Amino acid sequence: MYFKLKKLAESKLAITMAGPQPQAAIEARIAELNIEGQITERHVDFMLSMNLLMALISFFATITYAAKHLKPAFSWGCLFETFGVLFVSMALFWLMLDFVIKLSRVVSSLDAERSGLQPMARKHCQELIDCCEAHAECEAYRDAVIKQGRKFIAAEFKMLVAHAKTLKEKAACNELYETLTVKD
Repeated sequence: MYFKLKKLAESKLAITMAGPQPQAAIEARIAELNIEGQITERHVDFMLSMNLLMALISFFATITYAAKHLKPAFSWGCLFETFGVLFVSMALFWLMLDFVIKLSRVVSSLDAERSGLQPMARKHCQELIDCCEAHAECEAYRDAVIKQGRKFIAAEFKMLVAHAKTLKEKAACNELYETLTVKD
C-alpha cells in the first residue's frame, strides 16, 4: 500500500508555464486522489493505533520478562536476555513509527496536491489579473485557460504568482547591474 501511494504522490499532475492541463485531466487526477485519500486516512489512523499498541505490549512484555527472570537470583545472562527483549521490542516500535511517519508524509503530499487542484479562491482574482497584465507569459497562460472554458485552479494561481515574482526579481537584478555598468 505504501509504495502504491508513494508512486501516486511522485506522479503529480504537471502544472507548468508550458501550458494549462485540460479539465478532464484535472478531474481525473482529483478522482484518483480522492479514492486513495479515503483509504490512506484510515490506513494512517490504523497504523498509528497499532504502533501505540505495540509500544504498550513491548513495554509490558519486557517488564514481565524481567520480573520473571531477575527475581530468583541475579545473573548476567538474564540481564542480557531482558535487554535483548527490550531492544527487539523497541526496534520494532521504531521501525513501525518510521513507517507511520513516511506514510504521513506521503499522505500530506497527496493532500497538498488535492488542495492545489481545487478551484482558485475568488479573493485571488485581482492579484491574478494584475500578474497577467504585468507579464506577457502569464497573460498567454490565462488566455489558454480561458480558451479551455474552465476556471483557474489554486496550483495555477501559485505558479503564475511565483513566475511573476521571479520575472520581477530578474528584472530588478538586470536593472541593478545595468546601472552599475553604465556608471563605470
